[in-house]
Order: sequence, then C-alpha cells, then structure tokens
Amino acid sequence: FTNNSVEFDKQTRAYFQTDATFYVTAAGQHTFKGGVQFDRVGNEVLSGEQKNLVRLQWGSSLSGQRGEYGYYQVRSNGSDPSRGFTTDGSVSTNNIGLFFQDAWTVNNKLTINAGVRTEQEKVPTYVTSDPTIPEFGVEWGFGKKLAPRLGFAYDLKGDGRWKAYGSWGIFYDIFKLSMPRGSWGGDKWLEYYYTLDTYDYNTLLAPCSGGPKPDNSNPCAGTRIRGPIDFRHVSLEGYIEPDLKPMKSQEVSFGIDHQLSATMAVGVRYVHKQLDYGIEDVGQLDADQNEIYLIANPGFGIASTVYDVEGNIYTTPPY
Repeated sequence: FTNNSVEFDKQTRAYFQTDATFYVTAAGQHTFKGGVQFDRVGNEVLSGEQKNLVRLQWGSSLSGQRGEYGYYQVRSNGSDPSRGFTTDGSVSTNNIGLFFQDAWTVNNKLTINAGVRTEQEKVPTYVTSDPTIPEFGVEWGFGKKLAPRLGFAYDLKGDGRWKAYGSWGIFYDIFKLSMPRGSWGGDKWLEYYYTLDTYDYNTLLAPCSGGPKPDNSNPCAGTRIRGPIDFRHVSLEGYIEPDLKPMKSQEVSFGIDHQLSATMAVGVRYVHKQLDYGIEDVGQLDADQNEIYLIANPGFGIASTVYDVEGNIYTTPPY
C-alpha cells in the first residue's frame, strides 16, 4: 500500500570510426579498406519505489505460519531499507573494434568482397562498493569475436542487366546492459515476511522506522516468518558459464536480379539466418532461497540441462 516511484534512466552510446582505403592493381583491381571503431556504452539509472511496499496476505499462511489475521510482506533493499525495490547504478564500458576488407574486381563481370571484423568487449557490473566483486563480469578479447564476411556479384551476360549475387557472414551482438543491471547489482530487492497480528495496517511499519534491517535489529510489527530473501542476489564466481560465448548468428543469401527497363527490375532472393549462441539469465534459488541468476548460453554448458522440482534432469535444446 506504499508504492510511489521515481525514475531516472539514461543510456548513452558514443561511436567513432576511422578508416583508410587504398587500391592495388594485380590480377584485377583490389580496393583494401581497414579501420578502427571505438564504441562507448553507458547507463546511469535511479528508479524505484520511494517507500517500502507492503502487501497484506489476509487469512493466509506461509509455510504453515501466520498471525491472527494472516501474514504480510515488506519489500525493501540493502542500500536504503526505507525504500522498496530500487535500481541504482552508473556504469560505462569501452568496446574496441577492428575491421579489414577487400573489394576485388576480378574482371568486368565478377566482383568478390571479403573481410573480417573483430572487437574487444567488457561487460560492467553495477557494484562499486564491494572490492570482492570485479569491475567487469565478462570480458571477451579480439579472438572471441572474429566475424568473417564473404560475398560476390556476377554480371551473367556482361551487359549489366542480369546479376547473380550471394553473401555469407558471421555477426556478433553487443551485451545489453539490462542483463548485468538485473543480475550484477543494479536491481536491489529484499523481501521480508511477518505474522499479521493487527488489522490496523498503519502500525505495521511503525516499529521498524527506516525499513526492516537484514540483521533484524529493528523488527517490524509481528513475528518474522522468513527473510530477508534477496531476489537480486549478486553472484559472479560460479554463476557465469566458464566458456561463455558472445551472442552469435550467421546469414547466407543468394539471388538473381534482371533489369527489365530503366525503371523496372525483378529478382529472386533466398535468405537463411541462424542463431548459433544466445545469452540468457537462468534463475535458480540457493539454500537460503535467495534468487541467483546464471549467465549462460541456453543449450550449452551449465545451461544444457534443467531440473524440475522432483529432481528430474532434462536436456535443453540450443538457443
């Protein structure tokens, strides 16, 4: 019954690229191009509930425990116990990309384009006050994101009216900051559960002015049944796939175009897209019922199997 919120969320991205081009005439004409890309990604956020969120579970019990009128929940957080769920953080990271390509005009009919791109990427965490938590949760060097590209265009009759073409390439996406924000310290959420021994809801938070503390030094009204349960528990070591792959996809395309007139052309094109690796946060509970997220590639490594409530193991398909 107290769920006012204030929000401020700013995401920034600065992009800079420089390149150089030169020509070589040997076995046709080669146009080489190479360059460097600098990409700065940042997120500054402050949002959430300004006061504790209280939910009354009238006439209900939790694990067989309840007060005269049921039980109630208090939502708080470890940074500011007087508030509920909050998202707070200011992070940034610099990604460096390199690319090289060659447009090879073999003759007046055939052109071949080949190149490779790679980048170095670091994914920041949102925790700055804990020296045991590293600044970056995931780091990929240039060798982890090699992306070759190959394509061709062929003038079938040499008159510029019939063209066959095709291409193949590997593509990598950058790691979106919404995932580390939720799993690595940006979101802050503690939940407490108390017996409901009075129908005067105005008095439920009175004993714990400033919000409930994890050490129970200022207990709220009623008897604590459970908590605090950390629904955004920060865990990196052992909870990130050791061989985590960046999000990777491939694309193959082929086509034929025919120019009917100066203003009209027809064509047929085939495109096949394939997602090789995705990245997801896979939720689970630890022994204290804290919610922990595994950062993994669905269908691979630690996310290749899942367990149901009875302990049965199931194989998950690649994603």
